[in-house]
Amino acid sequence: MATKSLKIMAAQGDGSVKKDDAFKVDPRILVEAPGFNLRDYDDPDVVAQIEAFAQSYAKGQYVPPLLVRVNDASEVEIVDGHQRRRGALLAIARGFEVPYVQVARFYGNDADRLTVVLRSSEGLKLKPLDVALGYLRFLRMGLSAADIAERVGRSKARVDQLLLLAQANTDVQTLVRQGAVSAEAAIDAIRAHGDAAGTQLAQKARELEQAAPDGRGSKSPRVTQKHVRRDAVPPKIMRAVVGLFREAAPEIEKHAARIRQIVEDSGPIALEGLTVEIEARAFHALAEAQKSLFDKVMPSPRAGAPARPTKKVRVKYAHPRSGETWTGRGKRPKWVEASLEQGLTLQDLEAAAQGSSR
Repeated sequence: MATKSLKIMAAQGDGSVKKDDAFKVDPRILVEAPGFNLRDYDDPDVVAQIEAFAQSYAKGQYVPPLLVRVNDASEVEIVDGHQRRRGALLAIARGFEVPYVQVARFYGNDADRLTVVLRSSEGLKLKPLDVALGYLRFLRMGLSAADIAERVGRSKARVDQLLLLAQANTDVQTLVRQGAVSAEAAIDAIRAHGDAAGTQLAQKARELEQAAPDGRGSKSPRVTQKHVRRDAVPPKIMRAVVGLFREAAPEIEKHAARIRQIVEDSGPIALEGLTVEIEARAFHALAEAQKSLFDKVMPSPRAGAPARPTKKVRVKYAHPRSGETWTGRGKRPKWVEASLEQGLTLQDLEAAAQGSSR
């Protein structure tokens, strides 16, 4: 069977091959819409990527087509491929022949153009701050966070996070742009400190710089999530702890109403010396929850450090039948008042407490 070209297959075939708009354009006539591209051209990674494209053009190697449109001024404007254009111009400036670059025509509106930039798989991946600023452009076009998430193929939660970063104060964005703070750390700091996030992050960056050992090289330490969320409970542990508390909840609720009422009537001090009984199963669940938090999250006490002694308040009064107790501090609980109205004396209640402690 004779080999057919794609052009012939498109002209004579069954519709399975179609000819699209593909052109060759002199890279020197291509233009960039001011401020359209999200990249920071001073970023060393971007500079290196442009250099790589320049070398590819100089050697005659394959470079993917650029995506372009003709704007209202009849200029060939780049939609996707800004670094490739700059690479071609750099190769030309060095004396290499790059008469044309491959381009394809773009169809769509301004939101579609921005979507292409954010979802482009060619070249260097956009950094989180660049993506965040792109999402902010969508927001200003009238799209909701849910609309943006659907358009770019990300979760709404992630879009919300990056919109926080996009609308952060300049000092926060500068720290992220400089690489002193990770995007995730910045987002956490914004949530925790609001407008003061930049001050907090800058202070943390200085602390890391001062604590870094000499001779570490030119790369400075970077503030990451572990530096701003040091006390956060890992999700896996939190889920386990919540599950254990749910297991103990029915037994806790049996006593919760009475305890709340005592606090409401007499204040928290009335709970001193008061005890409740719970099922061993519920107690085990609470103990395991505590163990998970203390063993895996909270720091262990330093070896050899003496435990801080705690002074237990002695129970002074007790009901002879119900077992309710009172230390004698604070306002009298209702059960004490009721006992006195029934003919018992404080001496009787004190004697009951002494008898129960033997």
